[in-house]
Amino acid sequence: SRLRQDTICDKLTPVVRKWMLRVAEISQENRLEMGAPIMSDYALGNVVFGAEHTVSIPRPPDTIGIYHTHPYGTATPSAMDILDAVIHNDKIMCIGKSGFGETVVACYTVGPPWTLLKDEAVKLNKEIDEFNKAVKDKYPGLVGRKLREYIYTRDPENLDKLKRLLDKRDELENKVDIMGRPPADCSFKLVFSG
Repeated sequence: SRLRQDTICDKLTPVVRKWMLRVAEISQENRLEMGAPIMSDYALGNVVFGAEHTVSIPRPPDTIGIYHTHPYGTATPSAMDILDAVIHNDKIMCIGKSGFGETVVACYTVGPPWTLLKDEAVKLNKEIDEFNKAVKDKYPGLVGRKLREYIYTRDPENLDKLKRLLDKRDELENKVDIMGRPPADCSFKLVFSG
């Protein structure tokens, strides 16, 4: 008889699981992504708020992965979630979502085949960081989608470079899509009655 290995969820304490579910609910209420690092002891680090479709999560030295929410989606990682995990050498990721009568958190192990894209993802991430630094001073206060919209409408000088980077990102996301999404290692939920 094979011994059952602990899942990621088994390693999360009941308090941490309850907090993850609550963060997913708060995220849905505010319609903003939220997230926190998952530490080597499977505790959550500081929870931070992001924007509608993104959250930047600090990763202290003993981080083994991240937890973040999808207030508009599912508890399934996007292609960018997978690439971000690969770039940062995360071992696990958990994603929470709330709505439609339930709050769910699903956890995933990050590994092959997605880790085969690491070099390409790290290189592209560096190019994007360099581009962002180059235009940051020119457009203070604009980031992400708002910065891209501004460049598309008012900055032909940087438009070609932006388009090339977005095309490279799309190509990398397509590779992840071809590989498919990882199966959930485990999940837990809170179902609303009524």
